[in-house]
Amino acid sequence: MPDPKADSRPLALTVHQPWATLIVAGLKPYEWRTWEAPAWAQGRRVVIHASRIDPKAHALDRLIAQIDCDLGTRGGEGLVVEPALRLLRDAAAVRHGKLHHGRDPLPRAAGLGTVLLGVPASKFALRAQGKVCAHDHHCQVRDPKTDRPRTLYGWPMRSPTRWAAPVPAKGAQGFWTWPHEVPEAGAADD
Repeated sequence: MPDPKADSRPLALTVHQPWATLIVAGLKPYEWRTWEAPAWAQGRRVVIHASRIDPKAHALDRLIAQIDCDLGTRGGEGLVVEPALRLLRDAAAVRHGKLHHGRDPLPRAAGLGTVLLGVPASKFALRAQGKVCAHDHHCQVRDPKTDRPRTLYGWPMRSPTRWAAPVPAKGAQGFWTWPHEVPEAGAADD
C-alpha cells in the first residue's frame, strides 16, 4: 500500500458506524481518538470510510437511550442531537425489521464522503474553549492493555461532503490512501 504521507491521492480514515454516517452528514463535528492526527494529515481532505462492522440493533438502542437520557455525554461531543437521533432511530428500526424503505441508512465497507481535517485538540482543551459541553467530564479512556488513562483528542471534521452513493472499498487502520476516484458531492437518497 502506498505511503499516505507521500501520495498525492486522498487520505482515507475508517470509522465505525453510525459515526461515519453522522460525520459526513455534518452531525458529528469531532472524531474522538486516543492519538493526535499527524501534522501532515491536518488541513487535508480525508475520505470517511465506514467499516464493515454492522452496528447491532441493541447497540443502537443503547446509544439512543444514552443520548435521550444524558445529552451531556453525547451532546457534549458536539453531536447535532435531534437529526442524529432521527438517523439512529431509522437505523435501529431497519435492524429490528420495522422499517423497510429499501436502503440501510448506515452503509458499511464503503467510502461515504469527505471532510477537511482540522487541527486536533485534547478534549480538556476543547471543553475549556466551550467547544464541547462543560459538563462532559469524560476526557480520558482507559488503555485496555495497560489500564492507564489516555487522553481523548477531538479531530475536527470540517466542511463535510456526502457522496450521492457509497463507494465500496476495503478499509484499513490509521490513515491510508483512497484507491478510487473521489466522486462529486451529491444529495444522498433519504
